[in-house]
Amino acid sequence: LLQQNGLGTLPLDLVQLAETGQEIPRNADAIILARPTQDPSPDIINLIDSYLRDGGGLLILADTQTEFMTEASLFNTYMWENWGLRVGNGVIVEDLLSGDTNLDIISYAISDSAITAGINPEADPTSAVQFRIARPVEVDETPPVPNGRLIQTTPGSYAELSVDALFRNNEYQYDEGVDTLGPLTTAAFAE
Repeated sequence: LLQQNGLGTLPLDLVQLAETGQEIPRNADAIILARPTQDPSPDIINLIDSYLRDGGGLLILADTQTEFMTEASLFNTYMWENWGLRVGNGVIVEDLLSGDTNLDIISYAISDSAITAGINPEADPTSAVQFRIARPVEVDETPPVPNGRLIQTTPGSYAELSVDALFRNNEYQYDEGVDTLGPLTTAAFAE
């Protein structure tokens, strides 16, 4: 999909780079972690950290039912402590603005950012962003680096924490004191 939109991509074996003591090539504009299933090892986290601190970019596209960036995972902790971002628990359910199901989240609040410049659902509804079965992104209000929210859900959304019931039986409902009320962040940045 990225290549179809004019972006050149090449595979990069982070495990091999870490094992052989190499660095991420400095001519790489960004690393894309597309649908990772497990957290990176401490050596790979160090590799990514070195690359990011030298001006590299990172795009994380995380799924819901994996061991990647769970609540207390090393990488989630690293991202929170160093960049003020982490993936939250649960799956977002959107009761006010959704696609085919309440799990098809459609963008509601869009930040005024160069990253989201082409997204304006109020002026052009075809530019809205849809997330299918999304996890919330938490943003530190007093971050170690500049960061912020890019795309959020409506106030009528919530993070369903009973993920087993959701995926096994397609059952979800807001439970006060358990689930997290929206608006929730679906895309964020850190510099």
